[in-house]
Amino acid sequence: LRTRPVPIAGSPRGPVILALVCALLTLTPAVRLAAADAVKAPETSKSAAGPDAAALEVFRRFVEASGGEPAIRKRASRLTVASFESPTLGIKGTLEMLQAAPRRMLQKMIIGNGMSITMGTDGKVAWMNAPGVGVQQMDGLQRDQFIEESDLLGLLDYPTRFAYATVKDPTKIGEIDCVVVSGISRLGKPETMHFAKDTGLLYRWDRPKLNPASEWSDTQTFYEDYRDVDGVKVPFKISQKEPADQAFVLIVTSVKHDVDAGEDRFK
Repeated sequence: LRTRPVPIAGSPRGPVILALVCALLTLTPAVRLAAADAVKAPETSKSAAGPDAAALEVFRRFVEASGGEPAIRKRASRLTVASFESPTLGIKGTLEMLQAAPRRMLQKMIIGNGMSITMGTDGKVAWMNAPGVGVQQMDGLQRDQFIEESDLLGLLDYPTRFAYATVKDPTKIGEIDCVVVSGISRLGKPETMHFAKDTGLLYRWDRPKLNPASEWSDTQTFYEDYRDVDGVKVPFKISQKEPADQAFVLIVTSVKHDVDAGEDRFK
């Protein structure tokens, strides 16, 4: 592997397609605290306080609604197969993702007429293999974000994700009554999470994400159609509506736990 940042493909749609690829990796709402060498939030008394008691209770209920910590930890690997479509780009394709604790992932996307893009991490190194680009290592925050979003157990660590978080006034999104947790991440970025009041499950997540051009984009992602898979709740419909040029709808077709996930598969 060449140790340089992932470049942007040369076609006019290249940057947007690669940004879409990175966005699609978040198949489950499971992201951990940023890596130790990432940019930290300002060290003010408020930013260092962590989530308050009300926010911690919302996170606790989400873990319980998702199946509970013992059930989540029991599943050491997961294979997810899905189809996706981006109406804005006019493309569709399929995705296959293998995840294994701790923070290992291999993801293969087939786009349109057969273009294949593979991304992976062994928890230390993150890489991408794309047409016209070849195999390239990710670097810096781009690498850190990818590795953290590969974490199969990440939803257990929401309390450490935030430098500060609190519960805001409830809101209604369409027909869904939501409990709202808003705060500042350890990267110093504002994030707001909307949890369905009746189920306790995450419904919408508003947050900035780093795209392949190393630029921050404000994203809005919805998690719907949760289903029980081996005692763990998994969203079978994920849709990103912002930014508009990276909008997509992803439909999960199958989820299998405890599949073959040897370390060599992630290198």
